[in-house]
Amino acid sequence: MSEPSREELREIRARVQKGFAWLRRRGYVCRARYKCCMTCAIAGIATLARESQKEYSCYWNWQDEEYFQATGLLYLRFCYFPPENLSDKIDTTLLEKRMGTTIVKAMTRYGLALDWDEDAGRAIIITGLRQGE
Repeated sequence: MSEPSREELREIRARVQKGFAWLRRRGYVCRARYKCCMTCAIAGIATLARESQKEYSCYWNWQDEEYFQATGLLYLRFCYFPPENLSDKIDTTLLEKRMGTTIVKAMTRYGLALDWDEDAGRAIIITGLRQGE
């Protein structure tokens, strides 16, 4: 893949933000370029989710942003934060897979091409704009 242009990066970010707005209306905490790395982002987003009484999140961090700028591939990460009284009592795999499917729906709705193998433990990779968009 050739190095993406600034315009392409800007357009992808704008469409992801539209997808984030769609997800927020469905109860997600969404953040762009949030914290330095995945570990710090998860800690921060867990706090935001708890404070806003939300269980779903989608984000990308600054390491993801740097990779995006170099390659044009944007890794969207997502987490489920169950209520504290349930956190050790349930298997959340199916719920997390549904979350991923919802995020994919949001991003494709705004003309983004992506790659995701429906594994709840893997990031959704925005690969660019869909052909003809």
